[in-house]
Amino acid sequence: MTPACVARTVFDARSKDPKYAQQVLLLLASWHACANDGVPLELLIVGPELKGVTDFALALGATVHQSEPIACDELSKASNKILGATGGSSASEVLLLDNDVWFSSRPDLRPFVGKRTIFGCTAGRERVTPAQWAVMSSELGLNPLPSHAVPLQERLSSLLEGRPPRAIDQYYINSGVLLLPDARDLADAWVSHLMRLARHFQAHPLRSKEMCGSDQTALATAAGQFGSAAYMPEGFNYRPVSFALGLVESPDSVHLVHMVGSSERRNADEPLSACLRRYWTVRVDRLLEQLDGHLPKPDIDDRRALSAWAFARMLAIAHDYDLDRVYQRCVQES
Repeated sequence: MTPACVARTVFDARSKDPKYAQQVLLLLASWHACANDGVPLELLIVGPELKGVTDFALALGATVHQSEPIACDELSKASNKILGATGGSSASEVLLLDNDVWFSSRPDLRPFVGKRTIFGCTAGRERVTPAQWAVMSSELGLNPLPSHAVPLQERLSSLLEGRPPRAIDQYYINSGVLLLPDARDLADAWVSHLMRLARHFQAHPLRSKEMCGSDQTALATAAGQFGSAAYMPEGFNYRPVSFALGLVESPDSVHLVHMVGSSERRNADEPLSACLRRYWTVRVDRLLEQLDGHLPKPDIDDRRALSAWAFARMLAIAHDYDLDRVYQRCVQES
């Protein structure tokens, strides 16, 4: 019997940066710890097989598929995530996850399945300017759906600066956690729009990285063409800034933690658990420190308590699944 929804992540094994293997190992372990009895997981691998990752995934009960790079691979390596929108099994819905996402609890996807609607969470930053949206519309005929939301970093900046937050009027979401309908036309539009945007803005005065290879901008206009999109609760894509903003009231509401912003290249010999600790100190704890003097102490304490819970949960999963050893095996084989 085909499951109603499958979780899927695309792992680009061509990269020499060890962080991607570290991330996908944590994702696999956390899925097995929290969600394997309710949501099947598929791992799509682009590039050469990394046996340590494949063996670990299969041992946990995940399904593994090999895939050729996506057509727009030369424009954007990150665009290979779009393979996960339709690749793998024939499940009707896909919970598409970036490698740097991990399960902190079992997500209840029932409210989102069967709606033929794109679901995602608020963007972290406003990366597309009003002028760029105008060019997309007037020169390419590409338009996002109308919406009204405040990006998370803008919410934090407005809090720290003591001013009203500025909303954006487009359905522009973070693409790290998506619930997607089974729709080949959506996946095809996502790829097509990414390529059209990159070609159009390559020599354009408004050229930016976001216009030339961003899967997130192309998703916004593909959603506009698809015609139906909505927001998921923020606990389905809880990022470092989410902890600072206190977007949920209890750990029960945090289902998927998204460790964005891990841009530094990692030392392959460093234990995975040490990398997790450093990430949390740099990306989460330092944001929480900025709140001092801007919120009542009980509010800050609540946010720090939730962060401490998630941190302990993450390290417990890494310990229980012996991820330092599993990761070192991957390093030795690469």
